[in-house]
Amino acid sequence: MGTFCKNNQKRRSPGYWNTQRALIESIKYPTRKEFELGCKAAYVWTVKNKKLDEVCAHMPKDIRRTRPSPKQKWNISTLPIEALKYNTRSEFEAKNLGAYSAALKLGVIDEICTHMQYVCRPKYSNEEIVLEALKSSTRVEFKTKSSGAYQAAEERGLLNEVCRHMKASRGSSNPERELLAIVKKIYPSAKKIRDNKVKIEGKPHIHAFEIDIFIPELNKGIEFDGQWHHSAKFLEKYKKKKWPLEDSLNKHQIKDSWFLSKGIEILHVKGQDWLKNRENCLTTIANFLNGEQYEA
Repeated sequence: MGTFCKNNQKRRSPGYWNTQRALIESIKYPTRKEFELGCKAAYVWTVKNKKLDEVCAHMPKDIRRTRPSPKQKWNISTLPIEALKYNTRSEFEAKNLGAYSAALKLGVIDEICTHMQYVCRPKYSNEEIVLEALKSSTRVEFKTKSSGAYQAAEERGLLNEVCRHMKASRGSSNPERELLAIVKKIYPSAKKIRDNKVKIEGKPHIHAFEIDIFIPELNKGIEFDGQWHHSAKFLEKYKKKKWPLEDSLNKHQIKDSWFLSKGIEILHVKGQDWLKNRENCLTTIANFLNGEQYEA
């Protein structure tokens, strides 16, 4: 009898699993424990074949293994030595909550943290965020020069508004680069490509198209659709020179059809979906790469 995974409820023959398939399955899960619970068959195969570290290389290490034993008893002699391992109080608290709490309780926190850097995080009013944003010409520059104001704008939903004057960035977004790094763990050949020989009848103004992530051996691509750069408002405002408005607004459908005519299937991942539920997006991507049905 075949085995099946909890997430897709699909039965597998005993010889189904191999390193490649286990790698693709593993990207659905953020931790080894969730991998084991979500697809026992794939997890057991990797353990039996000593492939667990390779298959789970993209997953963060379990920090619980590096934490001190719960039985550790902190006192005024051991706490200063422990505190010297950290550069800031926030790092101290995050990496050893037990010692940090003990220092607070014993009233020695200020004394043992004198060597640490003090990180001040100013609070920005909406007006101050606008003024900070006006100092930069791109979002990347804004984030680099004033990360606090940038983060505040992002948290309050003001980012698009305060960045209206900025030039559109041609580089990849952080989530897109993160996704590419995950895919490259499984397919090292994955990369961004550009076709400069696009010729579509009746559309002489179209000369080139790009794919954010292309996997040559599968002849499949993944497009990371950012909320702003793939909105109708952006496409209308920044439509390419000599492009009719209709083609500008339907650019992505035209591009998908062009690549499909070349045998390249494309999956679109929405930026807002990635931020809301990264695991669901990875499951959809894994199914797409495996050639299984997925929601468009």
